[in-house]
Amino acid sequence: FQVDEDDEDEWSDLSNTFDIKNRTWVLVPVNDCNMLGGNSSHWSLLVYHVPSGTYYHYDSNQPTNQISAEKTAARLSLLTGK
Repeated sequence: FQVDEDDEDEWSDLSNTFDIKNRTWVLVPVNDCNMLGGNSSHWSLLVYHVPSGTYYHYDSNQPTNQISAEKTAARLSLLTGK
């Protein structure tokens, strides 16, 4: 499931499709590509503990995907209200 980082409707669809608010853990692969269909060279994992609103970012090449992970975390926080 790919989501354009600026498309509010896609984020809403993602939240509804996966019922994020009622999950305990959400695992999100993150890459260093800023657009759909673009090239990426590195992947990392963003882990979100929904009940506590806590994020963990696992990146073997820190800080390559830090900005993408932060943007994703901010969007997930808006969707869950945490």
